[in-house]
Amino acid sequence: MKTPETTQESARQSYDPEFFSQLASIESKHFWFRTRNRVIATLTEQITKNWANGYRVLEVGCGTGNVLRALEQACPRGIVMGMDLFAEGLAFARTRTSCPLVQGNLEQPGFGVKFDLKFDLIGAFDVVEH
Repeated sequence: MKTPETTQESARQSYDPEFFSQLASIESKHFWFRTRNRVIATLTEQITKNWANGYRVLEVGCGTGNVLRALEQACPRGIVMGMDLFAEGLAFARTRTSCPLVQGNLEQPGFGVKFDLKFDLIGAFDVVEH
């Protein structure tokens, strides 16, 4: 069974959290990130437009909060939450969004025993390919 420590260790072998500061400095300006966020926001709005108020959206691997910010704007009637393995990324996300944030992964979400959260929509942008 993986522990939070072994999960963190293996994640750090595949991604260096030092890159979060570079990402945060360019994401708002770079055409790729801006255009991709518009596409993600538009699709999310289309998917959720007929859902009842209070639907839940989770971004797994929210990193610096760049996409999370777009999801929050696209889901004004929903509850949007971000999750990332790295505290370094979540520190940037806290400056970009008011969404609840949690350090964890899908195997060990970090919500705590008291929470039995279910989500209506889950995104994992820039996660699978990394």
